[in-house]
Amino acid sequence: MIALQIESTREFLNLLLEGNEYDSFQVGNCEVTTIVTFATDGRRQVTEEDEEEHSDRVHWSELKATVIEMIRTSPVSGSLKLDLFRYMSRDMGSIRIDFRDGKFTLTTGYMQKEFSLDKRGSEDWDDVCMQQLSRNAISMTVL
Repeated sequence: MIALQIESTREFLNLLLEGNEYDSFQVGNCEVTTIVTFATDGRRQVTEEDEEEHSDRVHWSELKATVIEMIRTSPVSGSLKLDLFRYMSRDMGSIRIDFRDGKFTLTTGYMQKEFSLDKRGSEDWDDVCMQQLSRNAISMTVL
C-alpha cells in the first residue's frame, strides 16, 4: 500500500473523468459533494433479466458521466471520494481517490484471497499504479 499526493491536479482530473484508464474498474464507493452530497455504494440495481449479463457492481465507465455532470453544473467547488477496484486472478487491487481542498490523494490497496507472507502481489500492484500515472504524465509525491 502506498499513498500518493497527485501534483498534476488538472491532468489527473482529465485522466479520471475524460480518459478511459479507470473505466474497467468496479466502483466500491463514490461520494461527490458540491451543493449537496451524492453517495453510492456502487451496487447495481439488477433485474432478473440483467442478472446474468452484469456483475453486482457498476464500472467506473457507467458512473463517470453522472459524476462529471454533478461537478460541471455545481456553482461551488467540492470534494470527491472514490473507491475503485479490480480483480486479478483471485486477488483484488484497489485505488482510493480523494479530492479535497483542491488536491488529489491516491492510496493503493491489495487484498490476497489466501494468506501469504509474500508481499510481491501488493508491491507489483503499487508499481502498476505508479507506472500508469507516470505513463500519463501525472507527477506525484509518495507520502
